[in-house]
Amino acid sequence: MAKDLSDEAQNVHELGIEKAKIEDGVAKLVNRWNQKNIRSAKRLGTFGFMAAALSACNSEGSSEAQLTVGDSHTPGSGFFFLNKLAAGFQKRELVDISASKVDETALDGLLVDPTSDSSSGFGSPVTVTLRDGILNLPEGETYVVEVGTLSDVDALSGAGNAWLLVPSEGFVGGEQAIDLDVSLQGGTLTFDLPDDSYLLNVTGTLALGGGRLEVKDGEVDITRADVSGVADADDGIILNSTLTITAAQARAFAEAGTSVRHGDGQTENPTKVKIVVTNEEDADALVTLLDKPELLGNLLKENETEQRPDLEVAVVDDFARDPDMTGVLDELDAKLAQAQTKIEEATGKVEGLGLTLPDLPPAAPSNVSLSGDTLSFVAE
Repeated sequence: MAKDLSDEAQNVHELGIEKAKIEDGVAKLVNRWNQKNIRSAKRLGTFGFMAAALSACNSEGSSEAQLTVGDSHTPGSGFFFLNKLAAGFQKRELVDISASKVDETALDGLLVDPTSDSSSGFGSPVTVTLRDGILNLPEGETYVVEVGTLSDVDALSGAGNAWLLVPSEGFVGGEQAIDLDVSLQGGTLTFDLPDDSYLLNVTGTLALGGGRLEVKDGEVDITRADVSGVADADDGIILNSTLTITAAQARAFAEAGTSVRHGDGQTENPTKVKIVVTNEEDADALVTLLDKPELLGNLLKENETEQRPDLEVAVVDDFARDPDMTGVLDELDAKLAQAQTKIEEATGKVEGLGLTLPDLPPAAPSNVSLSGDTLSFVAE
């Protein structure tokens, strides 16, 4: 009998801990959202669950509702906060699109009390089961989850949406690297960083299956990721801060009809696409873009207020100083000089005002040797 009572007490204790973790996780999410929107209104009209609720919920009283993802409209039931507990994963509905009626005056009341299961803005925790290490994203649902929660997840897959929160605690010196295996079927993958001072380096596979990529605060670098299947649309990529891609990725996006669109409602800070040349393949890709500047123009799309992302082109130091690439760099330098005016016309950006082009350093001579303190040139 004593053992039974002890076991029961232990179970109650563990349940209490798990409930506290759920409440703490949801409370942190809501607090983070509120702080960021008090500080800046840049997300209004973009893919935040608050903005989506505002645009999706019908304040006229109709029973029909649509979940807005970027500029597309997909039927959906809501947004779910995903948490990892000792017993496994659980999701908790944050916004019940089908039942909620929200307008600007009700915004503060949408997420009423994260500690109350009976709150109109939250649902009860529901167990989420991994299948062979894969987290399935159901169609029409958005999982809001901190990236650290996914440490035990091998892959994200499904027709739903993933909104990845990257809290400041995971950054060292303002930088963090994550490796992801994402395979979507038309959903939206969102990276949400604390602010524009943070850099997230993404590796792995991002296969979106016709879906969209969105970058909120901070800089997201996908140059070392295998990216495919981004929607061939004006808003294939929705940008509220900075996205860094290789020249090869930029050419692939442009030729496929995938554009980077300046986020609606983003008025405080400029958005920027940074195209980097890391190797000879990238150099060839950049030459193609310089020969056809209309591709660069099509890559950068305006939002509803006729704002489009800034453009920066850069060459990494290791490649720029490689003596074996002298000929390639000379051609690139000449192409940049020739194409600058056409690039400015195609992108609507002027050098120094929304357009940054590389100033390539002189290539290191291949016939230089250093002996002791003496620098000498070897005759060829």
